[in-house]
Amino acid sequence: GILIMYAHGYKHTQDIPLRLPDDEFALITLNGLEIDDLLVSLGFAFATTSYSKNGWAVGVAENDLNALLAYTAEGLRPGQLGGVLLIGASEGGRIVTQQLEKYPQYYHGALALCGPVDGGLRQTRYMADFMAVFNAYYPGVFPFGGAGPPEDPTSAWPGYEAGITGAIASSP
Repeated sequence: GILIMYAHGYKHTQDIPLRLPDDEFALITLNGLEIDDLLVSLGFAFATTSYSKNGWAVGVAENDLNALLAYTAEGLRPGQLGGVLLIGASEGGRIVTQQLEKYPQYYHGALALCGPVDGGLRQTRYMADFMAVFNAYYPGVFPFGGAGPPEDPTSAWPGYEAGITGAIASSP
């Protein structure tokens, strides 16, 4: 009787069609099952959406998730839905926090993972400020500026990590 709804993270706007966040499900597996299949195998109902636009979609996600809940509930018998839980990471974490705060009559709990709940703009400013200060104390550690990180910085993280720890260790 419990429905778990998943709110996906930020999707770049350039050349990416709207689609379900299958790539995110593959990040969480147990016994060979991705998170959506795992939850269903445990007896939960599971639903997600692509949102109606890519990019910063907090505004449209509100309506999209409420519409998904209404659509899902339409197919159920009265009283069959025992509760609705939300899960979201990154932008999705921000979205599920918003949904829980604005619509407690619909949503009964949320797991918000790494969401910019203080607002994306404030978090972005914080990261840019941190980058500027870090670069002032440790110039040359990053081969890019605060406004020009690589497309996929996580793939190069081992090299950055060594540079960061080395710089801090040499001049704490």
